[in-house]
Amino acid sequence: APGTASARFPDEHHPLLTARENLAYHASFTDAEDPNVAATQLMARLGIEDKDERCETLSGGKGQLFIAACTIIRDAPLMFFDEPSSALDPASRQLLWQVLQDEGHRGKTIILTTHLMEEAEHLADRILVVSHGRNYCCDTPHNLKQEHGVGYQLTFVKNQTADDDDQQVPREAEDNGDGSGGAFNVEAVEAILRRHGIEAVAPQRESASDCTYLLPMDALGRFGDLLADIEAKLGTGGEIGAGSYGLSINSLEDV
Repeated sequence: APGTASARFPDEHHPLLTARENLAYHASFTDAEDPNVAATQLMARLGIEDKDERCETLSGGKGQLFIAACTIIRDAPLMFFDEPSSALDPASRQLLWQVLQDEGHRGKTIILTTHLMEEAEHLADRILVVSHGRNYCCDTPHNLKQEHGVGYQLTFVKNQTADDDDQQVPREAEDNGDGSGGAFNVEAVEAILRRHGIEAVAPQRESASDCTYLLPMDALGRFGDLLADIEAKLGTGGEIGAGSYGLSINSLEDV
């Protein structure tokens, strides 16, 4: 349709041309002053090497980026992408996400489908959740987490001990119970939480290196005093037995 572009392997691509030559061909139908320059610049932004090789020889990940590039370079006000980063390594995924964000900042409307909640949260202004052909909810990432999220994640990075490994450990094995520092002290953490009105909270996830608690959404107003209390008890000689901590709202994956 006029004014739209879709991220599938373009029917107009020529398998005997290089990626740059194909992109320059698509750019020639836009307002680009120099289609070859536009193609070269977009390839650099996406990390596609400008080799003298036919586009059909591109690897899976580079081929996926080439498909996205064919859509982007057409400079349409409305663009469609289907699982745009499904075959990409983390570095290439970040490059593509940055380019798509830049296009959005230029006023383009981008509609994409994805199974990656991280991708949806990173790119989308609004998210429509569909399952078994049914629309479940549609809102901004922030509002979805506020409405359907279950709380905030408080994660402690434990002090290192001689017995640390990467395996899951029983709660009792990490708790020295005397508040003297050293190994992670679960009872000390839970006492601090109770002191700030957060009751019945047990570790949601625990490993040899960290421990995460799930705090209720209504605890937000108490975080100032709570975090000040926690920071006073961090460090190798602290009551908690943790060197640092982090606080975050649930991700869309958690929701």
